[in-house]
Amino acid sequence: MKILTECNLAELVVDILNGKIIVFPTETSYGLGCDATNQQAVDKIFKIKGRDFKKPLLVVVPSIAEAKKYLAWSKQLEEISKKYWPGALTVVGEYRHPSSIAMEGVGGGLADGDTRPHPTLPFAKGRGREFRFERIAGYISSLVRRRELRKNQTKAELILWNHLRDKRLNGIRFRRQHGVGSYIVDFFQPDTKLVIELDGDVHYVDKDQVEKDRLRTKWLVDSGYKVIRFDNLQVFNNLDAVLDSIIDEVFKNRDRVPPSIAMEGAGGRIGSGIARGVISQAGTIALRVTTHPLLKSITEKIGRPLVATSANLSDAGEIYDAKILAEQFKNQEYQPDIMLDYGILTKNKPSTLVSVLNSKIKILRQGEVYVDLA
Repeated sequence: MKILTECNLAELVVDILNGKIIVFPTETSYGLGCDATNQQAVDKIFKIKGRDFKKPLLVVVPSIAEAKKYLAWSKQLEEISKKYWPGALTVVGEYRHPSSIAMEGVGGGLADGDTRPHPTLPFAKGRGREFRFERIAGYISSLVRRRELRKNQTKAELILWNHLRDKRLNGIRFRRQHGVGSYIVDFFQPDTKLVIELDGDVHYVDKDQVEKDRLRTKWLVDSGYKVIRFDNLQVFNNLDAVLDSIIDEVFKNRDRVPPSIAMEGAGGRIGSGIARGVISQAGTIALRVTTHPLLKSITEKIGRPLVATSANLSDAGEIYDAKILAEQFKNQEYQPDIMLDYGILTKNKPSTLVSVLNSKIKILRQGEVYVDLA
């Protein structure tokens, strides 16, 4: 287990997206967490804690808007969220797969009051034998180089790819390190011929590189491609805006409706499903909108819920001292990958736990936040 007294947020986000298990401070005590959509990582947390798989792990998200993607919303949840979120209140509610949001207003007409046309994709048309030869030649000549680039992605590329891969962004397919003619583009959306480029500092300060980028972009545009560029800092600091810009470009032309994309992509940005062990056997999820600045930053950048269970072993009390925590894991077969050492935390009560199911609110545990149902 690597122990860190200083945290590089960009590197930490990459570690989490790569399935690492992290110990971090929370609003209450030290927590143990991972990407809640990564089944292998979730399974490892159960092994680390020695926890019964029937006892699901709780997750945190950065905002109420994100909570609505994973909880079946109700009048009761709306009232609870307005009064107590963000804060140390965990809600157990019915899990709502993010893809169900995409289905709203599709297949049976748009949602009530929504008269907007469905998003559509202009499918690219080839330019005959010459165009096909150009693509094949470019594919072969750049094959080895593209493989190398995929193995050595920059941190910004890795973060963005984790949101684009496997149709995670609104059901849209993307390719990475894709050959176009003699060039290799960072990301490519084949149906719309959209090229997405990520630029480091060299693309702005090196005159030769700036000229190469200009000629490259001109060739791509002249060949019928659309090019959008982002710098690495935009990915690190404002990922949501980057993803929204990509969606806007993909769905800009609304004159045709490819059913597969419309069904998956309508209704807003979606993410991948939550792992078993976070979703209970009864189909519920325990979720909190975090107030902790570090957890808020992490969840904003990974774009999905973060497991944030207590870092103690199963049936042991919460731990507030990093040294005691490190000693606890010292001789364990399964250990976290990284621990953020914040010293001794202020002792706070556990989060308050309430269930909001079948239009009923029930207090399961009064904790840091006092909930009054009177």
